Amino acid sequence: MYVQFFAQKPLLLSPNHPYKDALEWSNIHFLYQVPILQDNYLAGYLNLKDIKTENISLETPISELLSLYALPIFVYSDEHVYDALLKLQYQDVLVVLNQQNEYAGIISVHQIPDILKYLQLQNFHGGTLVLTIGHKNYSLSEIARIAESCDAKIVSLFLSQHPDENLWYLNLKFNTEDLSRIVAAYERFGYEIAYVNQKQLALSDANANYESLMKFLEI
Repeated sequence: MYVQFFAQKPLLLSPNHPYKDALEWSNIHFLYQVPILQDNYLAGYLNLKDIKTENISLETPISELLSLYALPIFVYSDEHVYDALLKLQYQDVLVVLNQQNEYAGIISVHQIPDILKYLQLQNFHGGTLVLTIGHKNYSLSEIARIAESCDAKIVSLFLSQHPDENLWYLNLKFNTEDLSRIVAAYERFGYEIAYVNQKQLALSDANANYESLMKFLEI
């Protein structure tokens, strides 16, 4: 499972922002390390725990507080999520970069429970399907009925963050490994398929369109 599946993309600060903006960002996201971008590239992290605040004005530019001596830790979007979990032992947030070293999101310690929950689901028999859904225009009862119409049961589900703040990923685990009929049924009802993990599935053209967005490793 690649990091990009879990990456979130909040607005980040630049070195020109004042120190007070870093404090506000930290309070909003409940993270002590504040990622800083310079022209969409990672400049470093402002670690608020390491800053002695008694002589710092709230208007002090972040550039005056940012240490540029240590190489900042990051993770590439196409690395396995296990690599991100290992690096999160050392700090509470990681910037996710694409192959051009540009900002592609963040992954934080707050996501660890959902990541572990998702990885645990992969160890049970049955296929996994991820739908892209809007925050308001979906019905869990309808989603369950569609599965049951294909003689399948949803044994577990949870929501995860989509890069678009108006959408969610709905992660579904079924009691069957053959999801061919289920995929076709959801597509027939207009649902967008972000990811399918099962045996002996020939992906439809609609699913293939998502491969440029999501690549996945079988665990």
